[in-house]
Amino acid sequence: MRSLLSRLLALVILLDTLLLLKASAIPPGEIFDYQVESLVSPYQFSFTLWEAKALWRKLSTLASGSPADEKKLVKEYFDLLEEISRKRELLSELYASERTRYSGLAIWWVEEELKALRQRQAALSPVVEKILAKQISEILREEGLATSSFIWPPLSIQFESPPHYLVIAPRDALVIRKGIFLKPGMALKEQEALEEEIDRLFNVSSLVVDVGGLSSYPAMILDYPSLEFALQASAHEWMHHYLFFHPLGWHYDDSPEMRTINETVASIAGDEIGLKALRRFYPELAPPPKEEEEKGAEEPVISEFQLLMRETRLKVEELLKAGDIEGAERYMEERRKLLVSKGYYIRKLNQAYFAFFGSYAAEPGHPDPIGEKLRLLRKKAGSLKEFIQLVEGISSPGGLDKALEQVQHSQPSAGDCFRHSAPLQ
Repeated sequence: MRSLLSRLLALVILLDTLLLLKASAIPPGEIFDYQVESLVSPYQFSFTLWEAKALWRKLSTLASGSPADEKKLVKEYFDLLEEISRKRELLSELYASERTRYSGLAIWWVEEELKALRQRQAALSPVVEKILAKQISEILREEGLATSSFIWPPLSIQFESPPHYLVIAPRDALVIRKGIFLKPGMALKEQEALEEEIDRLFNVSSLVVDVGGLSSYPAMILDYPSLEFALQASAHEWMHHYLFFHPLGWHYDDSPEMRTINETVASIAGDEIGLKALRRFYPELAPPPKEEEEKGAEEPVISEFQLLMRETRLKVEELLKAGDIEGAERYMEERRKLLVSKGYYIRKLNQAYFAFFGSYAAEPGHPDPIGEKLRLLRKKAGSLKEFIQLVEGISSPGGLDKALEQVQHSQPSAGDCFRHSAPLQ
């Protein structure tokens, strides 16, 4: 027994020594990353494990059937998602309500219904993913974004609950210092506890956000009950896959500006491609022509929410530039309460919030001029293919201005319009 205890003690000492040596060998510039990753390691998402499971599922599933059958399957799938959403809301109400002699039976019944709905969703999901990928690919070919009718990289999606994304920003600037993907399904209480601990330990601003899609391969797409969202999010993530093979994608992490250019290009192109797929294959679900015209108008409609957020961000930037960090944080909390009073629920409004969502500048009214420049470039480019060709070679923020100069004598294209969706990763 003593010999075993001695060996165990020696092993513990050896492991401690190795950890100390590893810590001492970390370059000073990487200490923050190492400390944060150690803290969140219990929650980190494993891309390796997910990729292995996702690729196996793709290889073991084949989609077949006539176009009419495909359309029927897709509609059934999104009807299922809507019904699942309603059942989940009902279940939340039952759990929150005062218990009666029948409430236990009601909860059991709804849970059984949910189980059956999810089983059907799981069975349909791989087939519907292939159908939508095929339909979006057809639009890509029509737009000239294929080589000899071959889409590269092949469009592949998987409906999921994507991982959460932990955004960490310095308190004195609206930029992302570090981002980490976390396991999906974290309780809100866990998210807030993690944010508070990181803020306290490192004097930063952190926020756990949900994303609508992720450019893994296959791309993760949130299983949200909206076909329009699914088509646009799938096209958005494919654009990231496409740009991975071009300078714009290579320089994604070079600076906040390059991240914003990448995300905004993916949003503009993804929204346009997704809407065209919706019009082509599901015209009865496409927005009315009047709404489409408004979305593509010369003066885009800016919502109350967009106006309030623009005002807030500009004021926060002004306060931070003046060195008034505490004042900026007090102001953001006041504005958050104002937004909530108007029906715009935001759990936390801080530097990390603006650092993350500021990367998506496709929406009209966004204070970052990159969004306005890219929308102008899209109008002047004529076709989507020309727009992509103009932006794919951008390797620095100045490249966007050069692309605009190339088309400054061109006329805006007629009839091109596109919609804007929720921000996506």
